[in-house]
Amino acid sequence: MSEEIYLRPSEIRFSQDRINATFHNGDDVNEVVDLLSEGVYRMHQLPALEVFIKDGKLYTRNNSMLYVYRVVELRKSIRRVPVVIVRMRARDNFTTTNDGLSIRMRGGTALHHHCPACLPS
Repeated sequence: MSEEIYLRPSEIRFSQDRINATFHNGDDVNEVVDLLSEGVYRMHQLPALEVFIKDGKLYTRNNSMLYVYRVVELRKSIRRVPVVIVRMRARDNFTTTNDGLSIRMRGGTALHHHCPACLPS
């Protein structure tokens, strides 16, 4: 297994253009944002992001989780998240149409990429 490293969520791009409003287990994505922001959830309770390199850029397989981490980073509740670098697979669903800069929630809002230089230190 690959070693975990820590990166800012804003350094990672989305590999898909849309996410569902709920995770596979039924948890509401925005509720997870709130629970993590409030300290009810801790990062070690959540999965590390699987990230692959494509054309020299970092993309995630865990788009919903990256959305959560990005919003929590914008709220200044976290700075870095656990990441495992993996190889891109032929079956990875790479549907981004804007180089992973933003993602839309089905039936909801959009989250746009924020570069690390744009966020407070």
